[in-house]
Amino acid sequence: MTPTAVDIGVMDSQKPPMRVTLPVHHLGLAKRLGRGLLRMLFIAVPGLLIAIIPPHPCGLSIAFIAGPVMGLVVMLQQALFGEADITCPKCHETIPLPPRLSGWPARFSCPRCKAMVELRPVAPEHAP
Repeated sequence: MTPTAVDIGVMDSQKPPMRVTLPVHHLGLAKRLGRGLLRMLFIAVPGLLIAIIPPHPCGLSIAFIAGPVMGLVVMLQQALFGEADITCPKCHETIPLPPRLSGWPARFSCPRCKAMVELRPVAPEHAP
């Protein structure tokens, strides 16, 4: 995990974001391709089995549509967040990051005030 400067804000808010440093694992192209391929196989192979045993046409759509789409979604995620506690920009309560939070921008709902919290990387020209 690499300490990375991150802007934390509420989605669609005009208020300036808070800047914190969070542990982030930045994924390279090879790692992203591997994760995407595994996700595609974990969805497509059971879909093919559903299509064959017993014969069912929905399995084909799972295997040939849902598998590649989910693999592509996982492949496009460039960052994985580690465990950390942040302050909600709306209710100012300390909340933990959800497990397996990934991608830029990362979004999740605050468990207390239900605001959509958004994590964005700090632009290089604004990094400390």
